[in-house]
Amino acid sequence: KEKMKNNKIINSNYLLKIYKKYSNELIDLTKKVSLSFAEINKNYRATFSDFEGEILYCLIRDRKPKLFYEISPDCGYSTIYISSAFKKNNVGEILSFEIEAQKFKENTESLIRKNIKEYKYSNHSILIGDVTEKINDKLKPDMVLIDSCHESWFAKWYLEYLFPNVKDLIFLQDIVFHDRVEYSGESKTVL
Repeated sequence: KEKMKNNKIINSNYLLKIYKKYSNELIDLTKKVSLSFAEINKNYRATFSDFEGEILYCLIRDRKPKLFYEISPDCGYSTIYISSAFKKNNVGEILSFEIEAQKFKENTESLIRKNIKEYKYSNHSILIGDVTEKINDKLKPDMVLIDSCHESWFAKWYLEYLFPNVKDLIFLQDIVFHDRVEYSGESKTVL
């Protein structure tokens, strides 16, 4: 149990409560997202799970972050959940950091924008380049999603330079699975 900036304890009761609170929105959203998944995966890839997306959506809806960092959106599948929640909240800014300028022979920013066109949020910037060089140390994000480089050096960077500046929640992708710890330098460093 961890108390965060807005004094809401993160535990299974809280997650079930907000899941129920936003379930009607999720019913509509997941129908549309399943169609997007088929389209994105046909030509590109989508590996972010729907359950993670739904929980992330509910947390964003409930906690109403003012600034969200998405580190490594890849082709934009996780971005669908993030931008949809921000659109419903009608407040805040999303900064998506992607290191690859091109994916599947397409401009990455254009690809992400194409994949989220139905879910776009007006206050969303996609920044291409190395996040370790792009982040403004003066900005303090409320929430961060990291699904990025799984090497030790990157984990050391975000643990030292990014995490102390996060006001509320940090989502780390691919560190621990339901049945095992991920075999990577990142997971060893974090754990």
